[in-house]
Amino acid sequence: MIPALVKTRNRPALLAITLASLRATAPELVPWIIDDGSDAPAALAYLRRQAPAPAPVGWPADPHWRRHVGSPPEPWPELWLPDGVEVLSHRRLGIVGGHMHYTRLAAERWSEAPWLLLLEDDVLFTDVWQARLAYLTAMAPPDVGFISLYDRHDIDWRTHRRGWREIDLIPQRNRWGYRTPPLAGGVAYLVRREAVRGPEFIAAYPVDQTAGDTMIQCAIARLGYRCITASPSLVQHTGANSLAHPEKPLRFVRQLAGPLVYGVGVDHALCR
Repeated sequence: MIPALVKTRNRPALLAITLASLRATAPELVPWIIDDGSDAPAALAYLRRQAPAPAPVGWPADPHWRRHVGSPPEPWPELWLPDGVEVLSHRRLGIVGGHMHYTRLAAERWSEAPWLLLLEDDVLFTDVWQARLAYLTAMAPPDVGFISLYDRHDIDWRTHRRGWREIDLIPQRNRWGYRTPPLAGGVAYLVRREAVRGPEFIAAYPVDQTAGDTMIQCAIARLGYRCITASPSLVQHTGANSLAHPEKPLRFVRQLAGPLVYGVGVDHALCR
């Protein structure tokens, strides 16, 4: 079983959906939650098991978004933080700092695990994600160090019989020497544990710096590893926009490997 870490901050309703979907599709997997300095009362009450998660607010009415992502059940059930889930309350490190430092903490905690699963708090799983991911870890070449479960590229995945697409990492003169195109990475991904080393994972980052998944891909590429993404996607992104960039348009994937599972009272089989 691949150990899983969920990073969260001030989004208890989305986190509850993520945990419910994970529990419904992988009941034996108990994640470790790291809270990146939440200060919202509802988030703190949920993480401290003092109150259930509030109902999602601001769920987009856009029909195109809902066709691919769906809607949480009505009425919203009373969802408490699941038993057995450990929560580490951390001072706020921000997006990049959280991605890098919390990945290092996971590598230290699960020092014998070949892979680590890193999740955001706004993930919805397909019903086949575990089987597909087991196939990818078994079949991917040994120089693959990063496997994204989330891919927003519109490609004809039927021509990609291996079930993955390589992420182009282009050498560039910047802090870490690479840049990577968007549309893959940050919602949910595997990192090869032995690749979690180097200055990137202990560096100091501004709290408002973004693109943490890109930084991880660049750090791994610097060590000679390749980065790939599951194609079609194994997860959906339920967060309508970014906390760091609320002006960004709706984000979701259009090509999924199977039906999505909410796991909160009803299972939603959505269009692929």
